[in-house]
Amino acid sequence: MLKGMGGFGLIAELSGRPVGFLLAQLLPAVPHHFRLLLRPELAGQIDPLFVEAPSRNRGIGTALCLEAERRLREAGCDTLTLGVVAENQGAVRLYASLGYKTTVVRMHKRLSPSPKTWTEVEKQHGRAFALLGGARER
Repeated sequence: MLKGMGGFGLIAELSGRPVGFLLAQLLPAVPHHFRLLLRPELAGQIDPLFVEAPSRNRGIGTALCLEAERRLREAGCDTLTLGVVAENQGAVRLYASLGYKTTVVRMHKRLSPSPKTWTEVEKQHGRAFALLGGARER
């Protein structure tokens, strides 16, 4: 499905066990008013990138990003975008270390009670990852 949309997925393994994944895709042409800011001919996007908590800080996210960048560059991309939740400071540091710059600030206001914390979101992704054959749910 991703390939048909100009995309691909990467899976990181340690000792033959999946510990992370990344999805990337080519994006349609950027509207003219954004070209003045970004100037892309062809853009790519990473979304999502996930590495299970026990396997973080081992270079796995970096390796996944660098491989995605290589593939997208070879496909002709000159700009790459991604989104990250502001509370996820580990991911913010990772992307900054790879040269990503903040170009847009998107604000959010929850109108209903019981906001999810980043930890709750991370647990949800971890459960989904476990169902796909990754780490066992804890």
